[in-house]
Amino acid sequence: MWGVPPSLKGFFPGDDAQDPDIFALVAQNVNPNTLTDLLWNNLGTLGPITPTNYTLKITVMEIVNLGSGTGKVQLNAQNTVAATSATIPEFEVYVAATSTQTFTTELFRALAPPNCKFQVVSATTCDVVALARYIKGAGQ
Repeated sequence: MWGVPPSLKGFFPGDDAQDPDIFALVAQNVNPNTLTDLLWNNLGTLGPITPTNYTLKITVMEIVNLGSGTGKVQLNAQNTVAATSATIPEFEVYVAATSTQTFTTELFRALAPPNCKFQVVSATTCDVVALARYIKGAGQ
């Protein structure tokens, strides 16, 4: 079931349960070999953490390689609970120099279970923009 959980009301625009909310997760100018959070609408310093009984699903992701060489870009789900803190690799791709690649759910599946947030690490400087939404009842 798509929609916005009551606990997230006001967390992002358009929080009407009748209209599935899609929001942008953004990481700009990711420095090489540095774990960088995907930020909600490019705001703040930490990426959104998936609440209990929800899963955060990326539906479309665009990667722009700003470097002059081909580089590997890896998307991770980072568990934020200290007792079970773990990095879960979700997606990995090589992006050609100064190129842009767009991925949809037909090509990959990226999910952040409860207590996780998305992070990206790249071998080259890049921008990452992903459209995401919450799924209720998954990842319990």
